[in-house]
Amino acid sequence: MKKSNKRLLYIVVGIIAFYLSNLVFVYFMQEKLLFHPEVLTAGHAFNFDSDYEEIYIPVDKEVKLHGVLFKAKESKGLVFYLHGNGGSVNGRGKGTDEFTALGYDLFILDYRGYGKSGGELQSEAQMDADMQKAFTFMADKYKDKPIVVAGYSIGSGPATELAANNKIKALILQAPYYSLTELIDTKVPFIPDFIKRYKFETCSYIKKVTVPIYLFHGTDDKLIPISNSERLVQLCAHGAHLIRLDGAGHNGLNENQTFRDSLKTILK
Repeated sequence: MKKSNKRLLYIVVGIIAFYLSNLVFVYFMQEKLLFHPEVLTAGHAFNFDSDYEEIYIPVDKEVKLHGVLFKAKESKGLVFYLHGNGGSVNGRGKGTDEFTALGYDLFILDYRGYGKSGGELQSEAQMDADMQKAFTFMADKYKDKPIVVAGYSIGSGPATELAANNKIKALILQAPYYSLTELIDTKVPFIPDFIKRYKFETCSYIKKVTVPIYLFHGTDDKLIPISNSERLVQLCAHGAHLIRLDGAGHNGLNENQTFRDSLKTILK
């Protein structure tokens, strides 16, 4: 074999080896790549202005999820809220008054490894099971009152699945993705789908939701473009509403005035 051919072969083999090693890395490190929790000590004292209660929910023999219930003066229902992939409930107290002022308690749950929640995330199936157990736990406290499920960013997929499988009043999605698998393709191409262990196919769940759906999306969202919501709305057979937040990006949607005004109509 000529030296030039050998050199070309070594280059090709090297590229393939590098690509495969990166796939292995992505497969086993997805939790680190997708989720960026803020970890809090068990004794961490929150500095929220509103009335709140800390709640621990058992999901496994040795694992409890932690969440904070922000209380309305006279509660007429519950908003069960799943946040994004960063931080913890510690940084999400701002904007809660928009829910409680309308008479709804707001429960914000931390996923495994976030805040004061125990355990660590290991799979989509585990996360789905956790969300259902946490929802059932809170729903039992509000048996005779309406419950609204809300999800922001990465939490929008699990929130939509909860809405498809449980009796609720409405579903609120903030900056949702059509499919996490597809979204990852747009950010990091050339990764086969079988490598992606967290798929969160919102596009499949949303077809099964039979209550009103409200999608809020910033027109200037660079992380999850508004086209994701536009496509999701087309799949909804039961009263979907897309509310465009002009000039808004991916963050701070709870403080957006258009969102606040729309929330009054949804929760009235």
